[in-house]
This record gives sequence, structure tokens and C-alpha cells, in this order.
Amino acid sequence: MPITATPNPLPSRSLLQQAFDAAMAAFMTYLPTFVANTNALETNVNAKSINCDSQATAASGSAAAALASQNASATSANAAAAAAGAATWANTGALYAIGDLRKSPSNARIYRRLTASTAGTTDPAVDVTNWAIWSLDPIWVKKTANYTAIAGEAILADTSAGTWTLLLPAVANANDTVRLADYIGTFATNKVIVGRNGNKINAMAEDMDVTSAWLPEIKFTYVDATVGWRTL
Repeated sequence: MPITATPNPLPSRSLLQQAFDAAMAAFMTYLPTFVANTNALETNVNAKSINCDSQATAASGSAAAALASQNASATSANAAAAAAGAATWANTGALYAIGDLRKSPSNARIYRRLTASTAGTTDPAVDVTNWAIWSLDPIWVKKTANYTAIAGEAILADTSAGTWTLLLPAVANANDTVRLADYIGTFATNKVIVGRNGNKINAMAEDMDVTSAWLPEIKFTYVDATVGWRTL
């Protein structure tokens, strides 16, 4: 920002006494203005410095978000590639594990196995008991009472009628996930209990009480027998 120019002429020994006195008086009158200008300049420089720091922090956060997005895209791409290679379902009586992917011969869509049993005689497209449409994004399902989750599910828990228990899968494989979110903001009044169902949660042999309303979703990812389900 501009600083007010000094009066002219400045006091100088070369001036006659009368001119010197006038110049000195003008200079002394100018000094408070100079001090105010200097203080304002300092404030302006400090503000710009703070703004630069904020922009640097924001840029760093954007870079981190971009990296996270890149990693998520890579994960999605890998999953999509796996789905693209899913075999077409056939009535062969083969055993399926929970999480297996198969393509329906009737509509060419990919389905994920929900239960561990023989293939049966029903096309996944119409067998809603044993198969669900596979998607990169979770399909959220509302639950209102005690329920045992299936790997890959996303549960919207409604506790408006009272506390209940969500059991994590008893049999879990590495990278299995279960997502949980508060359906209508009632966890603070009526908690949901996440039952470990034989596996640990965050390396502890304890169930988890969720008591905070409107939390972002909680993602449970199965790691191994030592950690069990890890919350993210």
C-alpha cells in the first residue's frame, strides 16, 4: 500500500531560518501520518502472510485429497477389472464362497454371492436370497432390529424404536467390509451395539457401542485374526 510522501522541502541547514522553521513544522506534522502508514503496511503484510499460509495449507490438503482420489480410482479400476473377468453363472452344482462374483446369463449383469452353498438351479438375476447385484458403490440397506451383516453390506441403522445389535459376520476374509451409518440421527438416544460375533474389533475382544448421532459412516474392514475388524 502507498505511504504518504514527505513534505517538501525537508528541514535542511541550507534553508534560511524562517524556511527551516516552516519545513520543520510541516515535517513534525507529517510524522503521525508516517507512523499510521507504516502500521497499516505492517498489518497488510501480516494479512498477506497469513493468507499465503492458508493457501499453502489448502494446497497441501488438495494434494492429499487428489492422492486419495487417485488411490480410490485405482482400487475401483482393480475391482472393475475383477468383475469384468467374472465367469458366467451355470447350473453346475459348484460350491460358492460368500463374495464370489458371477455374470447372469440372462441379463449379463454381475452378481455377488451372499451365502455359501451349492449353486442351485436359479439364475442370480432372480435369486435374491443367494445373490445381489455387484457394484463398486455400496448399496445401503435400512435395518431396524437385531441383524447379522453380510460382508459387503452397508447398513443404515434405525434405532428410533430402541437399542439393538448389529452382528458382524462370524466368518470373515481379509478385506471383507461392513459399513454402518445412523439412519435418522438417533444413536445418541438409542445406541447401536456392533457385536464382534467371535472376531475382534480393533484388536480387542469387545463389542462396540456407537452412541454419536449423525457420524460419518463407519467402515469395518476385516484384517486378520490379530486385529479382526478394523474401523476406518
